[in-house]
Amino acid sequence: MSGIEIGNLESLHTLVFSSLEFLFRYLPLFLILFYAVPKRFRMFVLFAFSLILYALGDPAHVLILLGMSVVNWLFGYGLATEPDADGKRMSGLHRKKEHPGVRGLRRKTINWSELQIFEETVDQRKEEPYRNTASPQTVKKRKFWLAVSVLCNASLLIFFKLSNVFEENMLLPVGISFYTFKSISYLIDVYRSGHAERSFLRFGAYLCCFPQIVSGPIMRYGEMEQAQQFGVWKAASTFSATLALPSAGLGMKVLLADRLGFLWNDIQTIGFESISTPLAWLGAAAYSMELYFDFAGYSLIAVGIGRMIGLPAIKNFDQPYSSRSVSEFYRRWHMTLGSWFRDYLYIPLGGNRKGTLRTVFNLLLVWAVTGFWHGGGLHFILWGMILGLLVVIEKLWIGKWLKKSKILSHVYVLFVIPLTWMVFAIPTLPEIGVYFARLFPFFGVGSAVNPGDFAKELTLFIPELVGGILLCIPQVYRWCEKHRKNVIVVAALFVVFWYSVYRMANAANNPFMYANF
Repeated sequence: MSGIEIGNLESLHTLVFSSLEFLFRYLPLFLILFYAVPKRFRMFVLFAFSLILYALGDPAHVLILLGMSVVNWLFGYGLATEPDADGKRMSGLHRKKEHPGVRGLRRKTINWSELQIFEETVDQRKEEPYRNTASPQTVKKRKFWLAVSVLCNASLLIFFKLSNVFEENMLLPVGISFYTFKSISYLIDVYRSGHAERSFLRFGAYLCCFPQIVSGPIMRYGEMEQAQQFGVWKAASTFSATLALPSAGLGMKVLLADRLGFLWNDIQTIGFESISTPLAWLGAAAYSMELYFDFAGYSLIAVGIGRMIGLPAIKNFDQPYSSRSVSEFYRRWHMTLGSWFRDYLYIPLGGNRKGTLRTVFNLLLVWAVTGFWHGGGLHFILWGMILGLLVVIEKLWIGKWLKKSKILSHVYVLFVIPLTWMVFAIPTLPEIGVYFARLFPFFGVGSAVNPGDFAKELTLFIPELVGGILLCIPQVYRWCEKHRKNVIVVAALFVVFWYSVYRMANAANNPFMYANF
């Protein structure tokens, strides 16, 4: 296993959203204090609670988080070279030169369509020719310090990822992949725009924001900055409505992902060499749904908590299992990570603008880095490279055929994706080989010794499998979203929440899966 070792997971229990301590102690206390203090102190409350909750997980690692906050804030401040009208450095991202519409919107209820217009304006402003007016020495200096700052963050991530591979008892700092990528995106955006956040408190609250530090989504600094400029940093008008997101996310995590995890654990206990082919395929399907509902559930909880304090809702999953290609699947899966790699790695490498061979190289490199982001183990790198090859094959050859047949393209995704997840889930190459031999016994391995194991496991987990399949159907999910204010749906979410609490109180701790990566 890459990431946090099983023996250390108990110390992280308070940091996990699906824990009674978090739901009924820390979160209520945070919300009470957040809204009790004057608005100018709310950033401090968010920053302090983020550090406290992180320290409760592992006190030693909070120093790393705090140190990264200080170092990256200083790097950003050093990269912000554009002066304002008074000859001073900008005191905040787009703070002095406000968009004309901001002042008029400050005292109004937020219209998210207006916010989208502003976002487009900000993106355009990133292309303003500051760098063209700077001296060559200044440009070189800024490029040098950008390289140094990005390298420092990447080196820290690489160190812990590789240390975890070679040292079995190494405890990986929780969420290091998330806040490292947030830091890098912030620094690159500062380099592009010339604007940085002068307040360490605001930057620290962004980087350490506890709803997102463990599970994402990977929020860009500009998204948080815009929320504050628009005056959203106050009691959320939709507070009650946001309760639906954590309730649904908790149900996905506790009632579906955790239960399906027991099926996968049963298969591991039996041993891959002793399972039947039907059970091997059932295990692949169960693990695929377990990972999806675990991560999507946590993302919903994170977005819901963020909306309670006025942060913008950031969509991280969009029904990936309704996709018609592997490429589309990963545009819908962990969308903030995909957009990060696109904006900060793929496009800077040249994207698809420098010919076919360069495009193939860029895609394979991005997917190799994606694999390493999840862990330093060889199986993660192999998983990333397999996905890269599939994306390249779709782009160059079979993509046009997938577009022609809706049914075959869906079947293709539902067949290929679970197979790739098996490479992701199984840590050693020999074990991967054994499992695939069970999936495809016609390659000479022979039949399993226990052909009745499939029916036994299927009987135990029918409700979870059926529920998981239904929530992977876009029409079912969209109906639930459309009727979320319906009395029946509200009552159902109420039942889901308290039944999840009941299951948490009567079951062993089953933490967030991505804490392992």
